[in-house]
Amino acid sequence: MKIWMSSSTSRDNRYSLHIIGGIFGIVLVMMVLVVAGTLLIPWLGLPREISSLILCLAVTGLITWLAFRLGKKSVQDTLVFLLTDQQDLFVLDSRQLTPYHRNFIGFIQDTMKTQKLLDQINQYGLKEFLPSSAELIGEVLQIQEKQQNYQIICRVTKSNLREYTKKIRIAGEWDDLPALLSELEKRKVS
Repeated sequence: MKIWMSSSTSRDNRYSLHIIGGIFGIVLVMMVLVVAGTLLIPWLGLPREISSLILCLAVTGLITWLAFRLGKKSVQDTLVFLLTDQQDLFVLDSRQLTPYHRNFIGFIQDTMKTQKLLDQINQYGLKEFLPSSAELIGEVLQIQEKQQNYQIICRVTKSNLREYTKKIRIAGEWDDLPALLSELEKRKVS
């Protein structure tokens, strides 16, 4: 079985540190900007209402953008492609293999379990089983390159035999990316 993961996951997997640290960093940036802005508005003699509105909108926009970037990084670091001995290509979001909890402590535990699972996949592979959340890539409808990123639109089949179209984004550095793209090209529909 051949496995492809992002280079940051396969080399030095610090997934939980990046995600949890990113969340705390976003909260810290938000708090510093709000406190600094709140103190600077009267000191600079700016109109309180409009300045507070602009501060709120600017901080909200920045925080939304940072959270979006962190989410994209999370998806990219947990994406795994698996090529079986029968030449079937699967895509797997490893976050789906850990239980979901609804509180922040549970989220931290889930993130750490995902990191441990990624380490195990990287070290030992998935020789004994293929997770039920893995999706079989049937036909690749489109491979589009944009600024060293790839967007793949393909037909996938879940373990319950439900088939649907899925967009997969491959960004950043990947181990042996040309081989993965070659496998995807083999499945491309003309």
